[in-house]
Amino acid sequence: MLKVLAISGSLKSSSTNTTILRSLAISAPSNLQISIYEGIGNLPHFNPELDGDLPLDSVRAWRDCLQLSDGIIFCCFFRRIHAQANCGN
Repeated sequence: MLKVLAISGSLKSSSTNTTILRSLAISAPSNLQISIYEGIGNLPHFNPELDGDLPLDSVRAWRDCLQLSDGIIFCCFFRRIHAQANCGN
């Protein structure tokens, strides 16, 4: 069985991203286990100076989930913004 870690791009409880991931997990074929990572809001901002031999529990849990996964799905909002340069001729 393939194990996939699903990560929502939003912490909002009624997030569309999370709803999509939940739907994927429910409808996944029997040979695919999709687990939604619920601890993303507990992770600190990345700072390599703080990454020593004893990481925070939240960081250790995050790393454990990543290592046990065969794949990762990120579900996040994407908005394309078209910028137009004004040359002022």
